[in-house]
Amino acid sequence: MNNIRDLRQARGWSMRELADVMSSQGEAVHFTTIAKIERSQRKLTIEWAKRFADAFGVLPGEVVGEDDAGIFPIVARQIPVIGMVAAGHWREAIQEASEYIAAPVAAPRAFGLKVEGDSMDLVTPEGSTVLIDPDDSDLRDGSYYVVLNGEGEATFKKYRAEPARLEPCSRNPEHSVIMLGKQPFSITGRVVGVYQKL
Repeated sequence: MNNIRDLRQARGWSMRELADVMSSQGEAVHFTTIAKIERSQRKLTIEWAKRFADAFGVLPGEVVGEDDAGIFPIVARQIPVIGMVAAGHWREAIQEASEYIAAPVAAPRAFGLKVEGDSMDLVTPEGSTVLIDPDDSDLRDGSYYVVLNGEGEATFKKYRAEPARLEPCSRNPEHSVIMLGKQPFSITGRVVGVYQKL
């Protein structure tokens, strides 16, 4: 399967709306053609992958799926690093684009946050950058998330269910579990990668 459906739904587009976008950029496209390619009933060629990529504003390699491996190599995109996140206690998130890093992340709106603190040093050391997918906010047991509390402070932790909590992954015994439900919180996004300079 390819990634067309995920990319389309992430933008809230119907197949007809995607067809309109693609048609406005060149040769007319009918939504039934999009349906066939999206469902792998018609081959996703290099030319079609480029057209879809132009419509979504992504690289062609992000359109293809495992079944189309080999059409394009895995490619890196420029991901903005917009601030920092505490790997420790709740801390105010800084929202400023400080740099860009190249990383092979398919999430179209991914961004990076530099890690400050050692509460997640078994997963990612302080000073590295976690890559966040802001469109993936469904909590899954065992996944990693950046979470904001009601005061706009952010932290990076592992989510565990039953009971719902955020767990540190650290060699430092001073870090403790944060139980959820005692105060309001929101999910900034799921951590989909870690970038670290060697």
